[in-house]
Amino acid sequence: MSTTAKISFEQYELMVDAGVFSGRHRQRVELIHGELREMVPIGTRHADMVDELGDWSTENLGRQRVRIRIQQPLALPEFDSEPEPDLAWVMPRIYRQQHPRPADVLLLVEVAEESLAYDCGVKAELYAAAGIDDYWVIDLVDECVRVFRRPEGGKYQDVRVIRGDEEVHPLRFPQIALTPSAIW
Repeated sequence: MSTTAKISFEQYELMVDAGVFSGRHRQRVELIHGELREMVPIGTRHADMVDELGDWSTENLGRQRVRIRIQQPLALPEFDSEPEPDLAWVMPRIYRQQHPRPADVLLLVEVAEESLAYDCGVKAELYAAAGIDDYWVIDLVDECVRVFRRPEGGKYQDVRVIRGDEEVHPLRFPQIALTPSAIW
């Protein structure tokens, strides 16, 4: 009989600090609900879209006090999870002692092609349970933005699909707009 061994958030942090997943044995993994999940390799469309979103963020935030993080960990210790979203706008702090927590998140974005079902399913549920109130999935397959809001009971109560020339505005910065047609 085989079972899955769960890893706590603290154990995972120790493993990362010890370099278990780096160096010549480099692995792209993230901790989700106590399980090590191998991340899909980043393809050219995915990488380019992350760059576009980084540029869009920098250009539109201007003098706003936000820290833009690209493919960096988000600490969710109460869920034994440490996902690495493609883009996060977080409170402007120094995060040398610990990764941002849900209270630090202003906007969270995943770019999805192969990972679309996972990002709209498992990850959306995790982010909703953590209370992330503004989560977007940039859907490379259907060229749209899937917007998840109003987390309640581990689910997002408001899920919308934004296409073409429609605009989506970050909840914390309603003066900023993203138009799907502008990024494709």
